[in-house]
Amino acid sequence: MSEEVTAISSLAEANREAIIRHRDEIQFRGLAMGSLLKDCRDKELWKVLGYESFGAFLGDPEITMKRSTAYNLILIYEVYSEKMGLPAERLKKIGTRKLQIILPMVQTDPDHWLSEAESLSKSDLINTVREAQGKETIQFKPDETLPKGKNYHQFVKSCSCCVCGKGPVDPAHYPRTVGAGAGPWDVIPLCRECHSEQHNDGVVTFFERYGAKIFAWVYDKLHKWYND
Repeated sequence: MSEEVTAISSLAEANREAIIRHRDEIQFRGLAMGSLLKDCRDKELWKVLGYESFGAFLGDPEITMKRSTAYNLILIYEVYSEKMGLPAERLKKIGTRKLQIILPMVQTDPDHWLSEAESLSKSDLINTVREAQGKETIQFKPDETLPKGKNYHQFVKSCSCCVCGKGPVDPAHYPRTVGAGAGPWDVIPLCRECHSEQHNDGVVTFFERYGAKIFAWVYDKLHKWYND
């Protein structure tokens, strides 16, 4: 085995072990996890370890991480650390959940929205973002469990594509961008054309391109259906 192959194998194994260590601290180490997962995906370290895909790597019993969680952490790392260059210590104190919520607005005024995320509860923060977008606030339920008699996947299939408005649609996976109201669900309605674009371009790139439309659907359509 060449020194180069040995080096990349060692890097892949070290990356995997680091991901496992950070998994249990995900609420406090989201940015570190996002960076590690991005390296694993972009450098295809999963392939060196013998996995068929990045998704198969995430499904390893020792890792057991949903694709939506992994891609969301990667997105948070890319936006806040790579693109905006914000201090890691401040971001870690806020936590990944709140960083998700302010994604639609944070680049317009980083200091303001980071301060809001530090001081407000998650539900208040969601409504503050909605107010800034000129939308109605939401009356949240005590928890995020699905009401009896409601089937989320059936609801998604009954909708038009949240990107282009066409149909029929597939329940397509995406990196979850809001917590309250979305519950444990991680799919949105995409027509076949947009779903193919998502797979061809990658979930994170697709979300960066159409994030505003996805947010609008989650906030308006999903929350209304959930609370009716």
